[in-house]
Amino acid sequence: MRNYKKVIISIYSLVAIVAVGYSFCHNYKECQSNLYANVDAIFQKEASRWGESILQAEGLLYKGWYDLQEYADKKETLVVMESDTLKISSSFYHPETYSEYQRKNRETILLLDGGYDIEIADSLFKLTLVDAGFVSESSVELKIRDLQQMFPVADSMQNDVPYTKCLSSSSVDGFITTPVGLGICNHGLIYGQVRIPTTFILQRMDWFAAPQLVIIALLLILFFSGYYLLKSLFDYCAFKKNVVLVGNSCIDVVNHEVYLWSGERKHIARVKMTLLKMLLAAPNYKLTKEEICRTIWNRSAKDAQNLIHTAITDLRNNFISKDSSLELKTLSKEGSVQLFADSYKLKRCRKLHFMRLYQR
Repeated sequence: MRNYKKVIISIYSLVAIVAVGYSFCHNYKECQSNLYANVDAIFQKEASRWGESILQAEGLLYKGWYDLQEYADKKETLVVMESDTLKISSSFYHPETYSEYQRKNRETILLLDGGYDIEIADSLFKLTLVDAGFVSESSVELKIRDLQQMFPVADSMQNDVPYTKCLSSSSVDGFITTPVGLGICNHGLIYGQVRIPTTFILQRMDWFAAPQLVIIALLLILFFSGYYLLKSLFDYCAFKKNVVLVGNSCIDVVNHEVYLWSGERKHIARVKMTLLKMLLAAPNYKLTKEEICRTIWNRSAKDAQNLIHTAITDLRNNFISKDSSLELKTLSKEGSVQLFADSYKLKRCRKLHFMRLYQR
């Protein structure tokens, strides 16, 4: 039980390692989340421009002008399909600006004729991430719905139409960005898929931040409170196991020490402690001299008369004379020795009092 310091240090070290490790896991996850949030913001900003880049790559440049008032008064949009002409009411499709209207229309043209090159989009995404300083693996995925199913009639729109076509540059198992809508009423959705390696996250991670400050504070609190609690627990167990209360004195029979009510601690020699332990274990604290001499010195009471007299005198002088509730008497007629404890002179809260002295 006296090795409680080693036990406390071992437990504390284990808790500290786990706590600090957890705090760095928090930093890692937070950094990872922030990086992916930045990727998502970049994707939202750049993906809507890729249609124009694909048109330029294919040499399909659009030029022209339009009467803005005429656009503002526009009631419907006509989309020429292979087998039909689709009418879409302005109540469903009428972007605020004409440039946005043009961009959405051109994207729809690419989506309908299969001209939206997913490989170009993938290259643009990778280049954007490199320019932003990211080291990562990435891919893009495009899902397309059928416009005719979305708009069976001009003044009606179906939102639960399934995707009929799915294009992917490659497959990257990782973070999936918020989709960006393409074409008329976002009948096309493009996603980015990104995996950032652990080494890159560790390079960008804060190694000393708020979680570490909190953990350090908690560890200090835990150390001092845990040290005190465990020390108190171990001391109590040792106290309960090693100590005997007699009168207003506390006897540590294992460490051969006596605690007086005043707080004074005295060491009792081995022979005297053996005699004291025998008395404490005997009924009514009473033993014959013969029994004492045979047990301690392996002699008769007559041969060990001087030895037992010296031992009794030392016990009286060491602590019994300083405890008014105790008296060690030699009963000559009976040839015995008895320890008396006056119950009327006992102090209150003896156990708590000596427990505090024992813990010092």
